[in-house]
Amino acid sequence: YARRYYCLTIPCILLTMTVTVLSAVWPECSHEALRKSLISGLSALTTMIVAALSLFKFQSKMDVFNRCAQQVEALISRCNFVSRFDVDGHIKRDSAQQLITEVNRQLLEIRGQAPQLSMDLEAEGRKRHRAW
Repeated sequence: YARRYYCLTIPCILLTMTVTVLSAVWPECSHEALRKSLISGLSALTTMIVAALSLFKFQSKMDVFNRCAQQVEALISRCNFVSRFDVDGHIKRDSAQQLITEVNRQLLEIRGQAPQLSMDLEAEGRKRHRAW
């Protein structure tokens, strides 16, 4: 979602800057109809992009996925910590099973917080995972 968000945000910023510069620099006396039409068209395009950003809510989806990724990273760190310091086999099978059960429960909880992925994003993620 970050890529989609930035693909709309960056053009919006550039269009807004262009409208501002054109309004300030273009003299009002020469080609008045062209000036007004161009500035109005660019402003309308910027408004449509802002409306699309608001409608698709890419920023909030991006934030939710970042938060979920941080929670998964914490679980991975916890598992790595337990496995790294179990060199003498001090962790019993019951403790290991309890950790696995708790991690699975938390992963399901994290997955429940995240919005559904679109088919193309899921396919892209699976393709990247296979490449590793």
